[in-house]
Amino acid sequence: MQITKLYTYALKSSTGLERDTVSFQRSGFIHDRSVAIINAQNKIITGREEPKLLTILSEINDQKLHLTVNSLGRYSFPLPNKDNSPIQIKLFRDSVSGQLFQEEANELISKLLKGSYSLIYIGNAYRPLLDKRGGKMGEITGYADSSPIHLINTKTLNYLNERCSNKFSDQNFRPNIVIDGVKPFEEDSWSLISINGFHFRLQERTQRCIFTTIDPETQNRDREQEPLRTIAKIRRAIGLRPTFGVNLVPLTAGSIGIGSKLEVVKKQ
Repeated sequence: MQITKLYTYALKSSTGLERDTVSFQRSGFIHDRSVAIINAQNKIITGREEPKLLTILSEINDQKLHLTVNSLGRYSFPLPNKDNSPIQIKLFRDSVSGQLFQEEANELISKLLKGSYSLIYIGNAYRPLLDKRGGKMGEITGYADSSPIHLINTKTLNYLNERCSNKFSDQNFRPNIVIDGVKPFEEDSWSLISINGFHFRLQERTQRCIFTTIDPETQNRDREQEPLRTIAKIRRAIGLRPTFGVNLVPLTAGSIGIGSKLEVVKKQ
């Protein structure tokens, strides 16, 4: 088994930025989902509510957030000063915190989404993984839905596409890691894996939602609610919820790249 693709999403719900190598820490890939957009009620919004977020390519380097917006061009904004006072915001039902970007950044996002929105940076305010989602004491993540790192298996995606009338890409599932070289759904059985000698714990099978039905290229919702409907059918047949892919927790810091070998250390 080996890694065939790597993605980061500096801005939550933006399109995936392909990487040759990535560094990671206990909270996940460096800068992954460390920026989010909040509405006037200080609630984080995602591509579920605003599919236009999928038209943004995002990256953080040199202490700046770089956004390429298809309709508006490329922009760079300095990350908020670490001494800025954080504000409390909501990610779904959870309370999290972050630091506001300068007003120019907020104006750009508000123009794109045609409303009142602000950009927020997590800084060091990582949040604990929830017990009910397989988290353990001391495990943390950024503004990701539930886990530091998300992995999917190409053979599992192929298996799904063979049962759908339309074909779906890995970007429908927004993974950080894409692998090949193992049978469909084999990843379900893992408990502990090693990539480049670095260990990752399987936190949970990834629960899927309506976001998977939004075309990453056109931002249109699938009228038949695919691929979610077929995922639910496949999983229901063996008594499972609609899951696809797995969530991983890095047990140390390190780096991995395209072609890195994955080994199963322990199965469930």
